Amino acid sequence: MLSIDADIKIVGGSRGGPLDEDTRVLTTRGFIKIKHLKYGDTVIGHDGKGHRVLGRIDYPDRDCYEIELSDGSSVVCSDDHIWNVSIDGDRRFIPHLACEIASYINEGYDITIPCVKPVEFDEKFGLASVAERTESLRRIIETSGRFSGKYWKKTFKTRKKAFDFKYLVDSLGSVCYVKRKSNKKWEVRFDYRKKELERRIVSCKPVGKRNCCCIAVENPDSLFVVEDFIVTHNSKSFSSLMEVLKDIKNPDFHATILRNEKDDLQSLVTDSYKLFSQFGTYNKSQNDMTWNFDNGGWLKFSYYAGAYQDFKTRFQGRQYAYVCIDEGTQCPYKKFKYLLTNNRNAAHIRNRFWITCNPDPESWVRKFIDWWVDENGYIIPERDGVIRYCFMDGDTPDSIYWGNTREEVYEQCKGIIDSLWKDSYEELGYTKLEMFIKSATFVRADVSENIKLISTDASYLANLAQQDEEQRMRDLEANWNWKAAGDDMIKMEDLDEIYDNAEQIGDGKRRASADIAFTGGDNFVMWLWEGWHCKDLVVLRLDPKTLVSVVEAKLREWGVEECNFTYDMQGIGQYFKGFFKDAVPFNNQAAPIARNHQEEEGIKYLYKDLKSQCAWLFYKMIKEKQISIDSALLERKYSGNGFDKVPLRQILQKERKMLRRDENSDDRGFKLLPKKIAKKYVGHSPDFFESWFYVMIFSLTKKKNKKVKGLWMLSR
Repeated sequence: MLSIDADIKIVGGSRGGPLDEDTRVLTTRGFIKIKHLKYGDTVIGHDGKGHRVLGRIDYPDRDCYEIELSDGSSVVCSDDHIWNVSIDGDRRFIPHLACEIASYINEGYDITIPCVKPVEFDEKFGLASVAERTESLRRIIETSGRFSGKYWKKTFKTRKKAFDFKYLVDSLGSVCYVKRKSNKKWEVRFDYRKKELERRIVSCKPVGKRNCCCIAVENPDSLFVVEDFIVTHNSKSFSSLMEVLKDIKNPDFHATILRNEKDDLQSLVTDSYKLFSQFGTYNKSQNDMTWNFDNGGWLKFSYYAGAYQDFKTRFQGRQYAYVCIDEGTQCPYKKFKYLLTNNRNAAHIRNRFWITCNPDPESWVRKFIDWWVDENGYIIPERDGVIRYCFMDGDTPDSIYWGNTREEVYEQCKGIIDSLWKDSYEELGYTKLEMFIKSATFVRADVSENIKLISTDASYLANLAQQDEEQRMRDLEANWNWKAAGDDMIKMEDLDEIYDNAEQIGDGKRRASADIAFTGGDNFVMWLWEGWHCKDLVVLRLDPKTLVSVVEAKLREWGVEECNFTYDMQGIGQYFKGFFKDAVPFNNQAAPIARNHQEEEGIKYLYKDLKSQCAWLFYKMIKEKQISIDSALLERKYSGNGFDKVPLRQILQKERKMLRRDENSDDRGFKLLPKKIAKKYVGHSPDFFESWFYVMIFSLTKKKNKKVKGLWMLSR
């Protein structure tokens, strides 16, 4: 990331180095495996207090190292996991990668990590308070064991008792050492006179590939505690600060990093001490907030909130070789363009402009990086870090001229550029293409890649390129379209009410609705309805010929006439058409159906297509509690792609998320979220819920118990 040479660099959607998935993380409820943590859980930080988990992401099959400490504790992490370490007695704890730590140890350096401060457990879970644990330790020391120099020692007969005592000492922020003396003797010792504040790393060795997990934690110092009370690092952004290191010794280097409000800058300022303390001093004044580097250069923290004219006045005439907008999706496009005019200098330092951000599909940044994003909202791997060229005309990103070369851009807008050109610019050594056309790129931050990028410059070895601060699970997934769907239309409590609803028999007619799938794909799901009451459900994975035979038999068993059977006709559903000639095929893309002559003209303005229409009508039925489901069905367990033996009630609660408005569609009626995007929300294909609402087609088609009329309307 740091080596990519572009005028404008947008950095977002990063990930951090994970831990082995079975690593136990200390929470307010005790130790829990990291693979079981979820958003909203509370983990213990270096300060001994609880901090909220913002998300977890899994990384299968990662190269890992085992880090062993002098007290016998150990933890397995990926090669790019981050540790806050001190090297050779340095008072500062600075982030390093696990693979870097291995190199330092091999070279003979003394590496330590900080001890956790006394841990504050949640007492409602039956865990002792700091005061209670301190008193327990005092009583043990006074009534048993022996003193030897600065250490207190005691021998236990079992390993469990020895490590229980170590747990007690470690939880209070010190270090307890355990040594096996024989099969029935385990010796513990700790410094009773002075609390040890650091733990030494004695080994860091590769252990092959492991399945790993990474969590983002809402903690200002980025630290959290794992098994044996080991303090390790959370995912956090250092990238924008590290860029300053390139020119930090140049006396003419001037830079600025901005956030929305002054108060938003505190975490960046805190992080900056870890990088810049050795190069200069920081002026803490709220009216200054500037790092003054020893060689004469400086970095100023600033903000962009407020009226545009006030903002313009503050930055008018300023010159910065490096400008960074942190959380740039919050900054208006107009202010971003004005800051570009400040990105200049007379000292021949390479100008660069950074924007760090979390994915936000409603921001101008999403439009700016559209070329780098696929249709599902993910960064296209082959385009990650690829440089393109642009000329930014007008006040919106929609008016930007883009090209793969400067020449390509110039050909599109040469009239505009020619009108801006002056012969005097050429005398200064500029060309039209270099002066007016910017290079730009998007980089999905990746810590492991930065190992290679920083290895050529020793000044970077103590620093990392990290994730952005305000993380949520969707941001960790780095999806730029996730807000492109509206909120859940059907809430959890809505389905709970349906689950408890009285039977809604309605007209009492038996019908069946199905989503078609064959062996090797998703589930074939078929519902039995009696009026608006769900009586039964069948879930199958069979070859086409067998499936047709089973469906025919099931319809007979259920007492459902063929004309009261509907199925998804799209794709492989076409196969059913020749076997169920009297059924009502459900054409997702068909035009919405009018219930009467008066609706024929207006119906097309209410719904995008038939599928959206039926989804909306089903939503209304649920809201009005006009649907019910047999309680025994809800406890049945089913499996599918992405889930195994899950009760139906949970499957439906998860799949309800597919019923959302597509906010990317035009204003012409309700449009259901595309299935590809719905899968991102649900985690698998929403076959159960989709086949559930197909039954609504029978409220739109009037028919008797014979071949259905008006089917031509479904294929319009």
